[in-house]
Amino acid sequence: MFAGLTAPIFHGGTLKAERRAAEADARISLARYEQTVLRAFVQVSDVLSNLGTDQKAIESLKVAETAAEASAKDAQNALRLGGGPMVDVVQAQRTLSRARRAVVEAEGRRMSDLVELYAATATDWRRVETTATGG
Repeated sequence: MFAGLTAPIFHGGTLKAERRAAEADARISLARYEQTVLRAFVQVSDVLSNLGTDQKAIESLKVAETAAEASAKDAQNALRLGGGPMVDVVQAQRTLSRARRAVVEAEGRRMSDLVELYAATATDWRRVETTATGG
């Protein structure tokens, strides 16, 4: 009869210590979770910022590409009409090629950033079409 009453008294310190340890583990787990969530928000924010920068760069580079195309056409027309040297045509074509390559590289960076966004959000952002079925 006394053994049943004394057992909780002797184990009381152990139970309190186990409870405190469990509470500490829970606080640590919560802190890790909060840190993970904050890291994810920062990552998504950074990628969205990069996407905005990519879009502006692509737009600027396409303007430069259009200007380079016009310059190349002008140089070709000048050569054809006898008013310009071949070296101008070659230089204009090089400039056009560089402009096109820069656009492609910027579009590649944008695609890479999109992949990072998909990974950061663990979401499939493709458009899902739903069809309503009638009964």
